[in-house]
Amino acid sequence: MRLHRFIGQFDFSQSLTSLADPRTVRRIIKVFRLAEGDSVILSDGNGRECIAEIKKIEGKKIYLLIRKENGSVNRAPGGITLYCAILKREHFKLMVQKTTEIGIAEITPMITDRTVKKALNLGRLQDIARESTEQSGQQFVPNIREPVPFEEAIKEARNKKTVLFFDQTGGQFEKRTVAHTKDIALFIGPEGGWSDTERAVAAAHGWHIVRLFPTALRADTTAIIASFLASNSQTSPHPVE
Repeated sequence: MRLHRFIGQFDFSQSLTSLADPRTVRRIIKVFRLAEGDSVILSDGNGRECIAEIKKIEGKKIYLLIRKENGSVNRAPGGITLYCAILKREHFKLMVQKTTEIGIAEITPMITDRTVKKALNLGRLQDIARESTEQSGQQFVPNIREPVPFEEAIKEARNKKTVLFFDQTGGQFEKRTVAHTKDIALFIGPEGGWSDTERAVAAAHGWHIVRLFPTALRADTTAIIASFLASNSQTSPHPVE
């Protein structure tokens, strides 16, 4: 039977731990209807997790007995950083949810020339990322940063080994571009597309300007598919075009 995973700031130094986070307590009691004697996985969202048994439910607090530690895994260096222009609320939330399931390492919202919406509820996005990490069984919650201007993202991406700039004017994406590469940056533009100036900057930096399909995709769809292809290419034993 698959155990439910919950991410939080748990004290793994003691055999008996407790949690009072309203969100987690509600999910355990109301959503999954777990009871005393049931087992769960507790994770810190940073590579360490344990199997614990619910010993007592007392009002809005739950006491758990740690039965077994599943070990600790360090986050691999590099990974995939997704620089995505701020999108409409539901589109950006969907993008965060699905790319988290894929295993993205970091999401950096961007303000570009054609960005319309410039405010984000980071707290809500972090909750979505945590829930998606729990649901998918990923061991690491992606880092979701404060929005940065496109110019700031450019400076940061100079340190990346491979940068993919997704635009319909580019060539067809090939998996071999990122095969076995451990430090990748993906740039996804806004609903209105990149400006000519932004395209020129990407070309001047020698980035790979690529498209996924001959037809245009919605920005959040591009982000999800690009994240999957880049992640899959990192582990694929044989690069595939």
